[in-house]
Amino acid sequence: MKKNALISMIKIFSLMLLSILILSSFTTVFSVVSASELVEDSWNTKTAMRQARWGLGAVAVDGKIYTIGGQTDDHGYVGTNERYDPKKDAWFTLKSMPTPRSNFGIAAYQGKIYCIGGNTADVLNVNEVYDIAADSWSAKTSLPVSGSNVQAHVVDEKIFVIASRLLYMYDPITDSWTQKDSLPKTIVQSAPYVYSAVVDNQIIVITSDEAVEVLIYDPKTDVWREGKTTGYHGGGMAVAVATSGCFAPQRVYVLSGGSAIFFMPIGFVSAYDPLSGTWEQIKDDPIPRARFGVAVLDDVLYVIGGALLGTEGKREASSVNEQYVPIGYHGTGFSGSGSGSPVDNLVFVGAIVGTVVVVAVAVSLLLFFKNKGKRCIFNHVC
Repeated sequence: MKKNALISMIKIFSLMLLSILILSSFTTVFSVVSASELVEDSWNTKTAMRQARWGLGAVAVDGKIYTIGGQTDDHGYVGTNERYDPKKDAWFTLKSMPTPRSNFGIAAYQGKIYCIGGNTADVLNVNEVYDIAADSWSAKTSLPVSGSNVQAHVVDEKIFVIASRLLYMYDPITDSWTQKDSLPKTIVQSAPYVYSAVVDNQIIVITSDEAVEVLIYDPKTDVWREGKTTGYHGGGMAVAVATSGCFAPQRVYVLSGGSAIFFMPIGFVSAYDPLSGTWEQIKDDPIPRARFGVAVLDDVLYVIGGALLGTEGKREASSVNEQYVPIGYHGTGFSGSGSGSPVDNLVFVGAIVGTVVVVAVAVSLLLFFKNKGKRCIFNHVC
């Protein structure tokens, strides 16, 4: 009986040791997730692109960021295609865009990146698509008009393109274009620049004149309406992007790039609340630039490349990569108040469930061996 009792104790000890190891593994995973802290309303310098350029396109796809095209100091217009992995903080060079250009519209749909319009010495209507899996490019039906400073957005499996204040819808399946209701003429005449972002499947267009106006386009009805707005956000050349509301409050962020006439890059950033129509000034970009690319990944903004103010007031291409964490951010590793991200919550729940299961099994086995021992004594047989 002593021998059997010893064996039982060894088994229980082994089980408890296994419990500790399993619990430790959950704790380790949870610690790794929590260690990558992102502090709200902060700018963080990340690894720079391999090639400095401005007027580039930037878009996020499946946890990676792609920066394509642009203009450099020495090489003019380029088709450079780089991919940034935020987890590794590293860049990888991919196949270049066939038509080197800048200031084009860029949008991602079903594993492909569409680069539409843009300019070199001339304004273009080129429509080229990059297949991420195949690392290859192909030409598609051209945009009906030539356009620079083109903006492109995916809504309900279609790509909506604003070019020369005209609005077109592109169907990636049929490779065809349809003209939609253009921006109101008053906006076309009064605002030197417009920029746009998508919120709740509607396109929000913001003007850059002093009397800030917000227009909202509903793709389902093909109708424009005025949005609420109070305040002033900075004006000038800018880029607009939107957070989803998943990891940070839903806002349209406008990052101003300064004046096109007098090249004075600025880092002014403001956030527009579509529900209240109010503006909030955000901490300025520490590296003032113009003509940069912006991509949003898990509601974190990545401001990449652009043109700096170099010697003698000339443009100087930049490869800088700045990460901005929005106010109210509560994603992976956030150390402030608010609920954790789905990853945090999943790991935490897994740790609890795993611990409960292991402890329950250990207790059950302990009782089993204990009762078995009693039966052995009672029956004088083991």
